[in-house]
Amino acid sequence: MRHPKSRRPKAYLRRLTFRRAPGTYRAQREIEAWQRARQRARLRRRSRLTWGIALTAAVATAAYGFVQWALPHWRYRQAEQLLVSVDYGRASEAFAALGPYRDAPLRAGEARYAEAEAMLERGDFEGAYRSFGKAAGYKDALERRYAIAYGQLGIGRIAAGAHHMVGLNEDGTVAVAGLIDDADDFAGVKALAAGSDHTVGLRPDGSVVARRLVEGDSISYAGQCDVDDWADIVQVAAGSDHTVGLKADGTVVATGFIADAYSYRSYQGQCDVDGWTGVCQVAAGSQHTVGLRKDGTVVATGFIEGDYAPYVGQCEVGGWKDIIQIAAGDHHTVGLKADGTVVAVGANWSGQLDVGGWTGIAAISAGWGHTAGLKRDGTVVATKFIEGDLPYAGQCDVDGWTGIRAIAAGSYATLALKQDGAAICTRATVSDSRAAPVQGDVTNWQLGPAIEHAAEHVRDPQNTA
Repeated sequence: MRHPKSRRPKAYLRRLTFRRAPGTYRAQREIEAWQRARQRARLRRRSRLTWGIALTAAVATAAYGFVQWALPHWRYRQAEQLLVSVDYGRASEAFAALGPYRDAPLRAGEARYAEAEAMLERGDFEGAYRSFGKAAGYKDALERRYAIAYGQLGIGRIAAGAHHMVGLNEDGTVAVAGLIDDADDFAGVKALAAGSDHTVGLRPDGSVVARRLVEGDSISYAGQCDVDDWADIVQVAAGSDHTVGLKADGTVVATGFIADAYSYRSYQGQCDVDGWTGVCQVAAGSQHTVGLRKDGTVVATGFIEGDYAPYVGQCEVGGWKDIIQIAAGDHHTVGLKADGTVVAVGANWSGQLDVGGWTGIAAISAGWGHTAGLKRDGTVVATKFIEGDLPYAGQCDVDGWTGIRAIAAGSYATLALKQDGAAICTRATVSDSRAAPVQGDVTNWQLGPAIEHAAEHVRDPQNTA
């Protein structure tokens, strides 16, 4: 209880000192007693405040500890239980939500990897292809993803450039059409890609081969074929004058556009991929490169604003989510979402972005001024080419195509691989006096249904031959 005198006003002290002579012993004692009581009251208030702050801090610390350790620990245990109960999708999402806690990122990859293996057991190759992509960086997930792509889904079996088309036969040889004499250097590859004037092949050992259509000074060389030292590559993509490779660890390499290679064209940043990680697919456009990350987001680089290549938004993919496949055209980028719909950004001078109404799409491909989509029922859709001042049309005439397994859009053609291994193609026609680019004839192509070594790798992940 506070001393009663501690509540006395200063006026009382003045009266006290007036009645008693200032400096007398009794007056001085009363003043000192009042001051001591007041000091004790202040100390008690300060002590209560200090204890209150300490108690609040202790509670906050305990709550923080619960949030930072106990709650993540509980969620980690929940994710483990989901994994044990074979609920792989939810387990992966639960581990991913934990961020860098313990080994949660690794366990998320483990869950997706197990999900993909379960899908393989059921014969769901498309689902396994996607799940292995989400497990990029875990074990041999990307190798197995692209083994399925090349051996079961037909991805990489056909490719179309600006002036040529190539197809991978079942025996490992390569069929050619257009301005390309032969492809002897590509014998035994497991996947192909075609740029404007060069062809790229991925060998079973993870090395890469690339050749120009015409060797010599007739075509300016920009370094797009400097791939001899590449290793551990699981997927390749070819742009107009650059080549991109996806490595087994989810990183990316690129080559092309050596400085001063062209007098009329400058480097546009399409090879600036050194910092990319967690990537499960790459695509190459005219002067831009796109990467699909395992979390369904997309990254892109290229087309620095300049006189030659005005930027038209082909790299504006930062807000994309739930993407399962990407494609890059000349000046546009296309993304396939998990629900079978399609998004696109960039130039739309030929109607190549008119994909808003597409549904049920299983695969996409992008050409110079058009976009093609393979539907789950084996039919094909393509954007309607707006002629205007552009003379070439016909590459979008895909109505009536059925039983299609894979598609590839070239600059002025759409190429397709049928379930029986045959190839069909629709090419640009001429609407004025200008000549259409030479793409070649694929009428006699019979590529076969699958590539043997890729199918074996699906069954046995240790087999990389």
